[in-house]
Amino acid sequence: MRLLIATHNHGKVREYRQLLYGLPHQLLSLDDVGIVDDVPETGHTYAENALLKARAYAQQSGLLTLADDSGLEVDALNGAPGRQSWPQLVRRERPSAQPQQAQEESHAHQRGIGPDLHS
Repeated sequence: MRLLIATHNHGKVREYRQLLYGLPHQLLSLDDVGIVDDVPETGHTYAENALLKARAYAQQSGLLTLADDSGLEVDALNGAPGRQSWPQLVRRERPSAQPQQAQEESHAHQRGIGPDLHS
């Protein structure tokens, strides 16, 4: 069975392959199935955004789809900056970054593998 992982981030796909090792699924990324569109993250929670992405990409691909959403929440800031934290940081530091590029760079930066946003 083929399972679409709703990301262009190859590191995230690699992590899911490790997590789901041994299950009878072929894991595919958005790049693998030729999807380039971003799904607007208009939900009010991480779960709502993940569901929006999973439904949209499942409809586009015809595949069972797994999506997630995350952000940085700081207790001392009452949960801010929240679910839009990383893409906002990239757009502020690199205004020319496109939304998908900003999201992917922010994910890479979180893992310490992307460009230094302050250089």
